[in-house]
Amino acid sequence: MNDSLVVDHTLVDVLANGESSTRARFTTPEVSQYLSRLTSLSLPEILQEPTNLASEASQLANSLTSLCHSEYPTFLSLRQTASVLQSSFSSFSDSLSALITAVPALETQTRQFSDETANVQAARRKARLVLQQHDALVDVLDIPALIDTCVRNAYYQEALDLSAHAAGLARRFPDVALVQDVAAEAEHATRVMLAQLLALLRDPAKLPALFKAVSFLRKMGALDELELALTFLSSRLVNLKANIGGVEERVDHARYVRRYVDVWREGVHDVVTQYTNIFLDRASSEEMIVELRYLLSTLTLSMVNDLIEVLAQNLPLVEDTTSLTSILTQLTHCSTSFAKIGLDFRSLLPPLFEEAVKERFSQAFETATSKFLQTFADAQKYSRQPSQVLVTAVAAASPPAETTLPESLRLPPHVLSSYPPLAIYTNSLLSALNSLRLLAPVAIQDELQTSLDACLAKSSSSFLVYAQVTSDSKLMKRRSMDENEPDQMQIIRTSGKVFTHVLIPYSRRALSEGVYGALETPPPEHTLQDVLTDWDKWLNSIDDTTSS
Repeated sequence: MNDSLVVDHTLVDVLANGESSTRARFTTPEVSQYLSRLTSLSLPEILQEPTNLASEASQLANSLTSLCHSEYPTFLSLRQTASVLQSSFSSFSDSLSALITAVPALETQTRQFSDETANVQAARRKARLVLQQHDALVDVLDIPALIDTCVRNAYYQEALDLSAHAAGLARRFPDVALVQDVAAEAEHATRVMLAQLLALLRDPAKLPALFKAVSFLRKMGALDELELALTFLSSRLVNLKANIGGVEERVDHARYVRRYVDVWREGVHDVVTQYTNIFLDRASSEEMIVELRYLLSTLTLSMVNDLIEVLAQNLPLVEDTTSLTSILTQLTHCSTSFAKIGLDFRSLLPPLFEEAVKERFSQAFETATSKFLQTFADAQKYSRQPSQVLVTAVAAASPPAETTLPESLRLPPHVLSSYPPLAIYTNSLLSALNSLRLLAPVAIQDELQTSLDACLAKSSSSFLVYAQVTSDSKLMKRRSMDENEPDQMQIIRTSGKVFTHVLIPYSRRALSEGVYGALETPPPEHTLQDVLTDWDKWLNSIDDTTSS
């Protein structure tokens, strides 16, 4: 093996002839491989090797000749292509050199263009992003308008959902001005909804609508339960007073009071029922129930005070006792129905009706007395004789002097029919007393008796003055001497006796026994008693003068 390596190196050195360039050709992989094979051959094979190489060379030359002959167009095309390619490479090289020279300036211009168009590109990116999110943005921007539409069409639940969605977006995107603006507009629309719901509480509405409105107010959380209850009562009070204010106050006070009570009863009952169902029945604790009931009691107390004030103002103006009775019945039924909800105000009614009845009948007594006294004033003004004023034409010649009171109070004394002024006065008093029987409060019996006695005392005093003045007039004395003329003094005397012994006792019994069913009539007031005493003295003096 070592001998082979020596020979190999020696052979290379021989072939290279000591020249380094030649030696390099023989050190290529192909030559090295061939020399290695050549050194492995035997001598005969080596001697045969030139012949073999010459034969292979001849074959290769023949093959190359055949190839050139058969493929000469290809070689020509390759030659032409090579020439064109070499020319193209030269042109490309020149262009590349020009490009390399132009690239720095292009890069500079590109950077400048990029800087100049940065804002435009940013705006385009934003616009592209907006375009991509167009549907979502439209949905967000439409939230306030949708809330407003829902509120106007009473779709309050949908409005609350949209408002909650807008608030959620505002929390998610605190730095996005658009979202914050939408949330602010949605909040404004929600405040409009709050105002609309509060206005609904003041409108004429039934329990379902009010319950729905309060439920949405609770969901909005703008008011706590007590504030909401107070707002509800205040709003319903506004509606109730508006309905009551719509009752027209005309001359017919009885009709006004009846209508007022009807509206008041219905309104207060609705408010109490609505408040109970909406708040009291759903109170969360006993303490809350106490506070809610306090608010309701404050409202009902205020409404009862308003009712009492209206009754106190209008009942004394009701002239018909039948109307007073019907109003009392109406109020009693109303109070009885309200007693179920703890609003029984019957104990407040008696003083009102007692005052109204007292005022009504005191005025009736005063009116009757005034008309009676006007009779004497006219007689003195026009100088009329007692026969023309006090008695009928039939009874003027012999005026009856019956002073016995009938046992029954159903019919007035018949003797009064002969004395027209006394009969008219009696009828006026009896008309008032008959109407009093429909509504006669026991508590004011003594006051009515006093009022009647005061009127009778006043009429008695005026009648006595008329009798005294007329009996002393010279004209009457001169005419009384004429036999054809009625006895004027006798007419005055009998009229006075009938008035003091029949009309006055009968009228007082009609009040005490006929109206109130008393077993006996109380004695007259001292003023009336003094006037009757004066009458008796004057009549006795007239009788003594006549006898003598």
